[in-house]
Amino acid sequence: MHIDRKPRSRRTRLASFGLMLGVAATLALSACSSSGSSGGSGSASGGGTSSGGGNSNATQTATIGGWNFNTLDPGATVGFLGPELPMVQPLYGSLFDPPATQGGAYIPDLASSYSYAKDLKSVTITLRKGETFQDGTPFNAAAIVWNINRYAGAVSPNKQWYADIASATAVGDDTVKVSFTHPDATFISMLAYTSGGLMSSPTAFKAAGATKYGLHAVGAGPFQLSSFTPGQTLALVPFPKYWNASKVKLTSLKYINTPVDASVSYQDLVSGSIDALSLGATSAPANVLEQAKGNSSINMTPGPDTTYLFMALNSASKPFNNPVARQAVAYCTDRNAVATAISPGFLKPAFIAGGSSTQYYPFGGSAGAASAYPYPYNAAKAKALVQQLGGLNFKFINFGGLYDTISNALAQSWKACGINAQVSTVTGPALEQAFETGGFDMAFTVEGGLSSPIFYRSFQQQGTPQGLYTTVPLHSDIPSLVSQVYQTTNASQLQSLFTSLYTDINKEAATIPVVSGPNYALSSKCVTGINLNGFGANFAFASKTC
Repeated sequence: MHIDRKPRSRRTRLASFGLMLGVAATLALSACSSSGSSGGSGSASGGGTSSGGGNSNATQTATIGGWNFNTLDPGATVGFLGPELPMVQPLYGSLFDPPATQGGAYIPDLASSYSYAKDLKSVTITLRKGETFQDGTPFNAAAIVWNINRYAGAVSPNKQWYADIASATAVGDDTVKVSFTHPDATFISMLAYTSGGLMSSPTAFKAAGATKYGLHAVGAGPFQLSSFTPGQTLALVPFPKYWNASKVKLTSLKYINTPVDASVSYQDLVSGSIDALSLGATSAPANVLEQAKGNSSINMTPGPDTTYLFMALNSASKPFNNPVARQAVAYCTDRNAVATAISPGFLKPAFIAGGSSTQYYPFGGSAGAASAYPYPYNAAKAKALVQQLGGLNFKFINFGGLYDTISNALAQSWKACGINAQVSTVTGPALEQAFETGGFDMAFTVEGGLSSPIFYRSFQQQGTPQGLYTTVPLHSDIPSLVSQVYQTTNASQLQSLFTSLYTDINKEAATIPVVSGPNYALSSKCVTGINLNGFGANFAFASKTC
């Protein structure tokens, strides 16, 4: 979902992308496909990001469920969506990979190093020498500058990452200097975690043309394109000139379209029709997750607990422009009961705008966050506040599926406090319009998927549709705190800033956290080495050993 097309700063664009990335990721990953700045954690099936099991010369084809995308071009005006990112990363590669552990250093891939200027107004990136794209053309500084200029100048979801680039310059064959219009500590993080870091061959793009390049994409990653049928299949084979080609074990990597219904996709895995898929705790039915957990013939590996569901309250208009109304809902929300009733063992109660694996998590952990939450469940207090208001009635929208189930469960529980919520499902353009125009009272929504909370601040910042109708009308310190987190790389400063930010967000109660959970990589026992450190399950260095 691309929400906001109004001109604004790159920091604001970064924040607004949180909703787009999180929604697209969680809905699609949980139902039919694959799952932060710094670091997720873990790798599936076998401990480590690669496995040398089996004969590396033998045929190893891995078939992954969840492909339903129509373009391979990350700079396409439409069609390239968040859940596609981990599937095409083996094709494009990355300048930098996400840290192996939370808070660790970014891992050089097609680049070898970077350095920020002291004022954070520029960054210098050094590329690996002698690398090529899969068409044999140089992967050099000029090619990177071309990609940056393309993203900055074209209308696509990736434009948001480059909107405030002052200049990008090739300093010799292997060095790129990127200058910003303001201090920006997030650029390398963006390259590692988002589609803005996918670099195409300029020669291949120009040969195919903008409208057809998405069918014939050429990157510099460990795999190259074998065949592509939009919406149906993507087949990749190893690129032998990739700098770390010896790490590649699969002889082919294939993504196929599988049913949206999580239970059907799961049966495809059990039957052997596919080798792997991903399901999300925040969107997949609990019975399917339970089946997977109890199935000894498959591996079920959780990614980090970073996806969270929350209520966004329109504080620009009645009834939630009144803080008493917001507090009444917060007091009457029993998140422990929701997690236990809807998906026990998979969902966790959330007391901040993030999951328990979120970087810079405050208050010493989940127990501390629960103790610090200003509106612990108290139906009697909520009921008294509702009586003070003379009643509380509003419309409550959601995305459907599990979101609708949870929304209705919340609405039912709120009746004990005298709160009357009319639940309805809206999707697609109707949902986008609701956020654009403020045409909602309350929305049950989702963010997350990456460990870095920097990517998920769209409801707490000026310049985004979400912030315009939630946090901004409160005239609080929250937007200023959000702005500050983009201007430092100091971990202790970020920890302090996020602790203050979460404290203020909870106090204002314009966004009320409910539950969180991880995405799970499900695979046959034969598949090992699935990397879960970034956004989604990356099979570039996986093995299929039987």
